[in-house]
Amino acid sequence: MDDLQKLNKRVEDLEREIELLKNEKVESKQVVKNVIKIEQTSHSVKHKPLPVKPFNWSTIEQVWLPRIFIFVLLLGIVWGFKVAVDEGFINQPVRVLLGFIFSGALVYFGEKNMKHSRNALGQSLLGGSIVALMLTTFAMYNLYEMIPSFVAFTLNVIWIMGGIFFAYRHRSESLAVIAALGGYLIPFLIENQNDSTLLFTSYALLFYVSLLYFALKQNFNILYYVSVALLPVVYLIFALSSEMSVTDGKMLAIGILFQHLYLLLNLFLKNFQTKAQILILFTSFALTIAWLSAAFDNSVYVTFLILFTILYLISTYIFWNKKDVFYTAALPVISSIAMFSFSLFLLNSFEEDISIVVILIQGAISLCLGFKSGSRFNLLTGGVLYLFAVYIIFFDGFIKVFSLDTLAWILLLISLGFVYHYAKSHYKQLSSILFFTEAFFVLVFITLLSSVLTAGYETNIQYLAASFSWLFYSIAGIVYGVTKQNKNVRIVGVVLIIVTLLKIIFFDLPNVSLIIRAILFIGLGGIGLLVSRIFYKKNG
Repeated sequence: MDDLQKLNKRVEDLEREIELLKNEKVESKQVVKNVIKIEQTSHSVKHKPLPVKPFNWSTIEQVWLPRIFIFVLLLGIVWGFKVAVDEGFINQPVRVLLGFIFSGALVYFGEKNMKHSRNALGQSLLGGSIVALMLTTFAMYNLYEMIPSFVAFTLNVIWIMGGIFFAYRHRSESLAVIAALGGYLIPFLIENQNDSTLLFTSYALLFYVSLLYFALKQNFNILYYVSVALLPVVYLIFALSSEMSVTDGKMLAIGILFQHLYLLLNLFLKNFQTKAQILILFTSFALTIAWLSAAFDNSVYVTFLILFTILYLISTYIFWNKKDVFYTAALPVISSIAMFSFSLFLLNSFEEDISIVVILIQGAISLCLGFKSGSRFNLLTGGVLYLFAVYIIFFDGFIKVFSLDTLAWILLLISLGFVYHYAKSHYKQLSSILFFTEAFFVLVFITLLSSVLTAGYETNIQYLAASFSWLFYSIAGIVYGVTKQNKNVRIVGVVLIIVTLLKIIFFDLPNVSLIIRAILFIGLGGIGLLVSRIFYKKNG
């Protein structure tokens, strides 16, 4: 009996183990199937060719064709209108009436197409209505003298406001741009000799402020650029097309100044959406400085530069302390404007030597900050200032050992070393250029120094001093390069020895006495052997 129970239990255990094995087999098969399926899917996805996007003809058909043909329609109507006038079919009041009827029809059909989601066609019709209304008003005032200038000006302002309303209503940037172009054109359509420059400047500035505010609120980038760019263009056209006094020129310059200040205000209010909009602030500053320089005498111009420097230094301090991505992005532009304003102030207020030294230091600091922070704008603006100062210092040279010119050269060599140090870890190729530039500038400096120190001696001594200064410089480079295992410095030293030998052969020998030739060759030969010994010693 006991044996039978044991046998039954053994059979049950075997059946349980068989069942477990079956379940494991099914699960393993399912896992294998899943793996194979995943591999097939990934393989098909990996090797599936990317679909070629077909050319979108609807963009041309629905967007550009309406814009083209609304222009064609307006041109045809103008020509037909001219024929009817020439033949005497319609008189002046009827012409004006037809212009307003045609404009109203464009508004009607434009709104109707917008309701049916034919946006491109509707926007083209609405934009054409604004142009037609302005042309009709122009004919009423300039051609037929039916209305005074004030009425014509008021009507055109109403048409422009209508265009901006359409742009707001339908979220259409193209309509806003048309309204902007028309708004800036109004003062030139209303010719009145009695209008003052103050009225023109004020109108254009107020229109710009309104347009820029609308562009920033609606996030219309193209309208933003148009509104900023057209104001100085309109001012310039007005200045060139009219006889202006000095006072009139100052009014236009003040208008450009307020344009720049309004841009700065919007920067503080964080209304800008892109980095390109922030960069426009620097362009506006350069343009503003140019206008102020042309309109005011140097004392007033310098006062503006001082105020700009103070304003942007305070702005730099504020932006530096704000832990915000937007202000961090704007900081290079703000600090660069402060730096340029201060540099212009120095150039217009002090002697060139002092100004150039300060500008050199400013440029070097901006370059080092740019290398450290990765700001390309700091690199660009700092590079412009630094290269300008280097150009002046290099070609001015120096004629006395103790002078501002000599100090400028020393600071140039020191600052170039700092710039090279900061560029070395970020821009390898640029750092190599800076290294060889530094080596060349040191060579020029010691050449100038030897020339100044031997200025009172005869030509033989001057040639001898210059050649030996080159030799000592090359030895110093070789010793340093071998000791510190700096290949670039060692190569510079060797190349300089060869250059010195060529200089002695082709330039010094024809102009010096026999005793100087002997001294030069004995010195050069001895130094060459010494250098060779240094290399052997290092290799040994």
